[in-house]
Amino acid sequence: MKRPIPAPPPIIDSARTLCYAVCDHDVVFTDRIMLIVGSERLGEVSHLAICRNYRAPNDILLLFCDSNWESKGVIAFDSIEAAKAKAEIGYRGISK
Repeated sequence: MKRPIPAPPPIIDSARTLCYAVCDHDVVFTDRIMLIVGSERLGEVSHLAICRNYRAPNDILLLFCDSNWESKGVIAFDSIEAAKAKAEIGYRGISK
């Protein structure tokens, strides 16, 4: 039996959470997303969230989070579908 996915807070970094996923044993980190945070490349994270930016409501944000839903990096998109597609590139199987 799979354990339930821990829900994120409704707001992460001033953005409303729309959908989320936790990287479990069914998800393969592909290392195919180049995201620089500060001066270093962000590696594997355990949680992903797709959110709507309150400051720019047309922006959909893919947040790369730790196990406490603290954002470690972000990429902006025009649509939820585009954010999901990018997440799948970096974390094969995440869309399940």
